[in-house]
Formats: sequence, C-alpha cells, structure tokens
Amino acid sequence: MSAFDELAPQTPPEPKVLAGRLEETSLVSLIQRLHAEGASGQLELARGALRLREGRVVAARLDQGGQSFGGEKAFHRLARERLGRYRLEIGEEPASSEDDPASTDAVTVDTAELLVGALEDSVTAYPAEGARLRLIPREPEPDSEPDPAGEDGPRGLLLDMLRRYDTVGAVLDACELPDLTLLRTLLQLRRQKALELLPPLPPVAVTTDPAADLPAEESLRLGLTPLPRGLCLGDDLVMDDGRLSARQVFECLEASGAEGWSRPLSPSARDSLALRQRRGCPVVLLVPGDAPFDPAEDEGGELTRVATGQLGPGLGLLTLMAARMAHRGDRQRVIGRRMHRFSQRLETLVGVEDPAFVHSHSRPAASDDPESRDRRDQVRETWAGRRPLLSLEQGRLGSVDRDGGELPRRLARCLEGRLEADRPVMLLTSHADDEEEAVVQLEAELVRRFRVLELVRARMRPTSALKAGPGGLAVAAFQPSEIEWQVIRPLEDLAPL
Repeated sequence: MSAFDELAPQTPPEPKVLAGRLEETSLVSLIQRLHAEGASGQLELARGALRLREGRVVAARLDQGGQSFGGEKAFHRLARERLGRYRLEIGEEPASSEDDPASTDAVTVDTAELLVGALEDSVTAYPAEGARLRLIPREPEPDSEPDPAGEDGPRGLLLDMLRRYDTVGAVLDACELPDLTLLRTLLQLRRQKALELLPPLPPVAVTTDPAADLPAEESLRLGLTPLPRGLCLGDDLVMDDGRLSARQVFECLEASGAEGWSRPLSPSARDSLALRQRRGCPVVLLVPGDAPFDPAEDEGGELTRVATGQLGPGLGLLTLMAARMAHRGDRQRVIGRRMHRFSQRLETLVGVEDPAFVHSHSRPAASDDPESRDRRDQVRETWAGRRPLLSLEQGRLGSVDRDGGELPRRLARCLEGRLEADRPVMLLTSHADDEEEAVVQLEAELVRRFRVLELVRARMRPTSALKAGPGGLAVAAFQPSEIEWQVIRPLEDLAPL
C-alpha cells in the first residue's frame, strides 16, 4: 500500500446483517452473545426494536395494540418473545436521540442486570401477558377493622390495579413499576391465595344462554360467561346473570304464590350483546332454540350461531366442548359445525321431583293463552302423584317415564336404554338446589352402568331450574368417537403456570 493510499478517505465497512427465528435462537442468548462481543447495532423484532452500543443495550421500543412503551419496560416485554422473526444489523451507528438518558426509549439499567432479570423470567415461568387475573375475596378477621389507608408498596399498588384491570398485560401496561417487580408480586399474591391466575382467552370466544347448566370452576377457567336473560317472577323482573340461585327463585315463588317464566333477549339484541361482550373477536354462540342451522350458509363472519335444541345439562355439555375446542385453536366455523352435529347425538333427561310446584309456579312461555292453560291442566292430571322423567327432543321436553321410585336410579336406567352399550360416554349432571345426596346417588349409578370418560357436575341456573322444580335432577350424555374425544377432552394444560 502506498502513502497516497493511506491518506485516501476510507469507506466505512458495510453493516453485517443477520436474520433468524426466535424459536431457534432465544432473544436472551442473542443479547448475551452481543454483550460479550461488545457489538453495536440494531435488533428488530415483530413488536419493537433494541439498540446496542459496544455491547450495552441503550434503547428499547415496544409497539403493541396502538400503544408504545420504551426503556426497561419495553426490554423486558420484548425479552419474553418466544415466536417470530428477528433481524440484526451489526455495525457502528451515529449517536441517536434515543440514546439520550432523558429519552423515553433510553435504557439506563446495566445490561448484565437486564439479562439476569430476563433469565429469571424464563426460568421462573411467570404468567403470560394474556393470563387473566381474579382477586379472591378475603374473609375479614373477627374484631378487625379495615385499614382506610390500604397497603403500601408494590403490593398495594398492584391490588389497586387488579380492581381495574383483568389481565397480566393490562396491569403491566398501566403500572409504571418495572415488569419484574410486578410479576414477582403477582406470584406472591398467588401463593398467599389472594389472587387466582386464569388462562388467556382463546382467539375464538364461546358463549351461550343462561339456560345452560355449567360447572362453575371450569367455566371460570375457560372464560365462559353466559348472556343474561330476564326472569319474570310474578310482577317482578329479575336477571338470570349468575348472581341468583335456583333456590332463591323457588323460595320467592312459593312465598308469593306467583308464576315464573323466562324472557330471553331478542335475537338481534342477543347477537349484538354476544359480540360486545367478547370485545370484537369471532364468537360461537350456542342457543337453546331448535331453529335450523345450515353449515353451508355459515360464512364464518364475526358470529356463528348454533341453535342446539338443548337446554340445561345438554346445552352446558355442548358449551364445554366448544370452549375446549376454542382453547385448542380450532377455527370458528369448525367449532360451529361440530356443535351442530354433536347436538343431534346428545341425550338429555330431566327428572321432576315436585311436579305440583312446576305446574303451579312455572309457566312454559311468556304468553298464557287459554290453549296453554288447558294443555297444562291435562299434563297436571297425568303427572298427579308421580315424579316424571322428561327427555329433550328438538328443543321440547316430553315425558318418557311416569313411574314412581327414586329419580337417580330411574334416570340412570332410562339413559341406559337410550345409549349404545359398551361405548364410552361423557356425562354432565345438574341439580336444581343444594340437595347433594341425590346427585351423589345419580353419579354412582352412572359410573356403575357406563364406561365413563368424564363426569362433570353443575347446578341448574334459574332459567332451566324452573322447568325441573325443587329437587329436580338432570343428566346429559354424549358418546364421542376416539377422534372426537381428542378435541373435546378436558384441558389438562390449561393453567397459565
């Protein structure tokens, strides 16, 4: 090289570009390597970017749902990414305003400390951003007075946040404290049984009518919230929205001598409410009516409505199956078509313990024309002194057994005659009040007679309990094939931790 070559201006080297997927190389290991090599450059991800200078993370930016976050909070959120592509451009860059410590994107924490926190996050398996949060009500201790000042520190701030936000991501976004501090406090509250962590909602929402009998615990984990329905108790209108028990309705009707009946929402109002309740994501709505469902006409828009012809435990069992499919990632149209087919193979039986109450206090519809009254009088005479069993056929209850005897054994025996022998079965039982002995007896009979894949217990909601009366028992049964069972079986890995 001549002296003239040494004096000539040097062309800066071209930046080196690397690209890959986070499934193959974790973001934390990538930053560790760059930190050890003292590299500079820009790391771009699907939801944001990181800037490094001489191995130090000097700026971070996260773009999410129309919001932007910078600094340490953005770094920790990006470090939790496990999927997607990354693009790394290595090379010296001129100083940027983002490197200014006063910038909202600037990261002032030492990179080694950031990496330790990111490793702690990956090892501890903190809850995902979509995980739902529910405060567990705490019983006040005897002779204790509430502290008007509340709690101080991260715990007090987080408890206040949990009264306004219901997901981990929403709490992290709204609170200025570092993400790791909040996540550690969340786990501490969970260990102290002050907080329950629930799985994220699936991309396809499933909802139903309050005529569905659903087990409370699994419904909460699956994110099932039935739509409300009006109940007319004489001249009073109340809402069947989960806060009213069947026993309370029975006591009200017995005390007043009035009749009760349900007042469903109009189809248009129901559909609109289902979409608003699920915040704009695709919805599968299971309803008890028997209107025809043509899968060919279902274009897979925002709402897929399936008229199941079921109510009580039958509608509850279908809703559980649909929600499990949604959590497994099945598409909206697939869920709708399967539930349409499954509803035609479902067996639902209802046992009436007190037919006199049903005919005195339960009106089958909002209208009470003379023809309806005459038909009810005929049924009352037929049921006199008996405890009938009813089957659900095309959305209507019809008597199948009017003999006397204990309801649990008769329900199991009648169901045995309606199912295929030696074929496994899913079962959901429901009862109309707090009488546990009859339910336990029914479940024992079912286990003795059938090859049970799953046995779930629920309580009747007031809407369905009005048709069964006090002491009413019901059971729904579905016999899936081996392939069907794989997509509707319980979700063992549903918990977020």
